[in-house]
Amino acid sequence: MSEQGLFLVLDQGTHASRAGLYLANGNCVYRAQHEIALCRLSDERVEQDANEIVTSLKTLITQSVGFAEEQGATIARAGLATQRSSVLAWRRRDGVALSPVLSWQDTRGRKTLARMRDRHATIRATTGLRPSPHYGASKLHWLLHNNQQVMDTAATDDLCLGPLASYVVFHLLEGSPFVVDHSNASRTLLMDQHSLRWDPELLRTFEIDARCLPDLAPTQASYGQIQGTDIELSLLCGDQSAAFYGFGDSSQTTATVNVGTGAFILMRTDHAVVVDQLLSTVVFSADSGPEYAIEGTVNGAGSALAWLQCEFGIEIMDEQSWPDVVNPPVFINTVGGVGSPWWCEGKAPLLLDGEWHRYSSLQQVAAVMESMVFMIAANLDAMRETGRRVESVQIGGGVANDNGFCQRLSDVSGLPVRRFGDEELTANGLAWCLAGRPQDWIRSSCDVFDPTPNATVTQRYRRFCQSMACVAGDKLPVPLIAHRGEMVNFPENTLPALAHAIEVGAEYLELDVQISSDGVAVCVHDWELRRTTGADGVVGEHTAEQLQRLLATEHLSGKPVAAFIPTLAAVVELVNSKPELSLFVEAKRQSIEQNGVAAVVDTIMEVMRKANFPWILISFESTALDYAREQYAVPVGLAVRKYDEAHRIVANQLAPDYVFCNRNKIEVGESTLWPGGWHWVIYDVVDVGEIARWVNAGADFIETGAIGEVLAAGVNPDAA
Repeated sequence: MSEQGLFLVLDQGTHASRAGLYLANGNCVYRAQHEIALCRLSDERVEQDANEIVTSLKTLITQSVGFAEEQGATIARAGLATQRSSVLAWRRRDGVALSPVLSWQDTRGRKTLARMRDRHATIRATTGLRPSPHYGASKLHWLLHNNQQVMDTAATDDLCLGPLASYVVFHLLEGSPFVVDHSNASRTLLMDQHSLRWDPELLRTFEIDARCLPDLAPTQASYGQIQGTDIELSLLCGDQSAAFYGFGDSSQTTATVNVGTGAFILMRTDHAVVVDQLLSTVVFSADSGPEYAIEGTVNGAGSALAWLQCEFGIEIMDEQSWPDVVNPPVFINTVGGVGSPWWCEGKAPLLLDGEWHRYSSLQQVAAVMESMVFMIAANLDAMRETGRRVESVQIGGGVANDNGFCQRLSDVSGLPVRRFGDEELTANGLAWCLAGRPQDWIRSSCDVFDPTPNATVTQRYRRFCQSMACVAGDKLPVPLIAHRGEMVNFPENTLPALAHAIEVGAEYLELDVQISSDGVAVCVHDWELRRTTGADGVVGEHTAEQLQRLLATEHLSGKPVAAFIPTLAAVVELVNSKPELSLFVEAKRQSIEQNGVAAVVDTIMEVMRKANFPWILISFESTALDYAREQYAVPVGLAVRKYDEAHRIVANQLAPDYVFCNRNKIEVGESTLWPGGWHWVIYDVVDVGEIARWVNAGADFIETGAIGEVLAAGVNPDAA
């Protein structure tokens, strides 16, 4: 053991209290932990037992001291990290808790904050935080107005209010000091991040008496001796602040990610800032001054996995092959509320791609895991948007042990992800700071995950971000599908029509496929050639070579364009240059009647094997979709000729991924489209006002032949 003595680190987390003993070079020689209960009374109310937390820490201290004595070693000093945004109330004279610990996940103060909208800008400028109910002030306000014991004690001038850290210090240290450090205080919405003092204006806003709050101190300070020992507590900070130093001293171009119950993404800054979408936080302070970081926060990390396990009884640890799932559903992860960069509360978790029961447990796990990756990647993008160079990611925490998670994060973010062998970032960060931040600190071996191109994952990430933005803004997502390309200005289903749709910003394309006399998939809508080309006869009487020489007419476009009937293979070659796009391929009825279901679907599948982009087979013929899904496991879309009960029955029996219906088949006054585990696509819509009405009626996609005009005009679902 070191002659300099050991460093005791205490990490009080959401589900467990932990202790560790470190040598001065960074070696951890002892670890222990005690599980802590979490009581989730409702979506908004999440509590813990204050006495259980203190007892667990006292037990760990006793065990750690015993181990050190057995080894003939001494403990030089100690550090404590706690959950930053958890708060409670207690009596000053005897330390009796007057309330449970209101967890950082608790959002019961949401209505209080909503009534203070006119103060949000001031709160943000002063604290560097978004006015979120996860932080302490609104929860303390709630206690002052709803907890009878707290209200009675406030009248006797014997009330203590504060972050969990201040309560723990009160009960662990000799003399019961009433104090808290700057990093924990910074998560209350009550401390000025510039002056590092309780802000009088914010105290008035939340109706909190400064005499009820603890004294403020640097994270590195002499807090006093742990009861019954001669060990000095010389470091007190928030858990994520400690985790920020878990890899030692990181550069200003490296983002540190800690993925536990929540996920937190931090990057160093030179001074306190206020940035759009993200937070500014005090991560460390000493007599020499404070250190700051910008921070992204994800509430639904490990807690989202716990939610999935509770909802569906899935054993998460048995599902480590989730990265092998092809095209999992997109999960809108609002578990615990939505943090950065979207910031909203009270939204129910949902799948964009149908009902949960349609998917296996492995697909469900993949959806949740990928949502966590997407939210971290979105925060990294938000950091880039502030003008900061983000060149790499270093990651730790329990979820980071999953190789697929780290690789997926690298693929989506386009950044190398480095994971060190020891996942205990908070404990490591405490120990490194206690040791004086040595440069020769021992670091465990490092796994590096380099980004690889993954077009389908990138496309799902874009859908996720678009939908999260809509959820946060109380708007439904409105993806637009280019109907046969840009057919208002170009001959339908031709390469110019498709290319122009891509050029103006289409992300989804739709086209029609018939089969030529020699068994080639060609892109043309009508079986008879007169309307589309002016030629006589039908598609099935011509070879692909003959069809490709037919000039598409300007009948729909209103202007002459040198465009010919293309093969499906030519379209695939075009779209392969834009792998972020998605393509809907319609198998036409007449070709199916002439050639049979298997021949048509097999021909299309042979061509689409070469596609490096997501695609969906659609048809009016449910038998073709049944065959395609059974033989090839591809996503399918059912087009219905009528909006009636007979077609509804077919849709329910088939359970497709998408249902297409012409706008003229449904009364525009329909308030709700058929419910089901599919996406509704309404087509032949060109008027922006009508698009808004369909979206409000429940449409998930709008298909339009005027994609350029609609994108230029913009779509606002609130316009109806």
